[in-house]
Amino acid sequence: MPNDVDHLERLFITLSGEHEHLPRSEVVAILEAENIPFSGERKIGAVLSLSAPLAAAKVLAQRASLSSECCKELFNCNAQLNEILKQARQIDWSQLIPKGSFAVRVERKGLRVSSLKTVEIEQALGKLILDQLKGRVKVRLKGAQTVVRGLLQDHHFWLGILLSKVDKLQFAIRRPRAKPFFHPSALPPKMARLFVNLARAQRGEVFFDPFTGTGSLLIEAGLIGCLPIGCDVDIKMVKGALLNLRYYGLHGLILLADARKIPTVRAAAIAYDPPYGRVSSLKGATLSDILSSSLGESLQILKPAGYLCLASPTWMNILDLASEKGFKPIEHHTVRIHRSLTRRIVVLKKG
Repeated sequence: MPNDVDHLERLFITLSGEHEHLPRSEVVAILEAENIPFSGERKIGAVLSLSAPLAAAKVLAQRASLSSECCKELFNCNAQLNEILKQARQIDWSQLIPKGSFAVRVERKGLRVSSLKTVEIEQALGKLILDQLKGRVKVRLKGAQTVVRGLLQDHHFWLGILLSKVDKLQFAIRRPRAKPFFHPSALPPKMARLFVNLARAQRGEVFFDPFTGTGSLLIEAGLIGCLPIGCDVDIKMVKGALLNLRYYGLHGLILLADARKIPTVRAAAIAYDPPYGRVSSLKGATLSDILSSSLGESLQILKPAGYLCLASPTWMNILDLASEKGFKPIEHHTVRIHRSLTRRIVVLKKG
């Protein structure tokens, strides 16, 4: 991390609206995995503000799946134009836009509560900045060197300097059917990345998936710099997952093994999406038995204070089962995985 890792700046992160709580949880998990200090969280709708080093913006852009942007916060206030301009006049814009070009981009999040129009704010702020800088910079609507980002959320307004953006196209490019080996049970890449992040996977460390399937989780872990290792009881899945890993230029180890009897591995993070409907992977056992055994095995191979993220059916009392095995439940969320499949995402920690 850069030398300014201990210098905290106020940042705000634009979260996706795909789930009420998971985007915030993912941001926290990423910062913890990267050992980036943060404090003063405040979430209003799709906006999460916190204090962290500026370096956090780049890390979030590289790892996050349920966030879109990270900005250095200049101020936040009531969503009234006179108040916004009052705050903006107090800023020394020459320090933020010393030269080159800039653009002001304002976006509305959530329901239209305020009567303010985004274009009205953009024009007023753009004129204010130009007047203060007296022609030393130019407005460029496309390809601006500095983007001044405004967000309207209910009666709140945030203004900041755009630091980083998440490449959302990458997840569409890696959709299950775009991979050389496909199975309908494959976890979508955005959800797989979420699991990896919630497990606090760290670059250079072993990430393990005992139900590898098509390799979705291992691919996402490998792409953020982890050492991907997994196993599956189905030889077809083992070969297919290796094919998918190689397709993305990744190297990993995938063993033909049962998740109830995991080979000797030492993992810093574990995540898995059990094979609810894959009869070949259940091999006649019940899902309850498989989850119970795999939790026990995972506890043995996970490093102290390591995290595990898994999905389970909503009808199963997975939290009690995990506690009985020795895990500490951290959080759980109900989420739609596939079109007709709702699951509980659980994050556990080894005590």
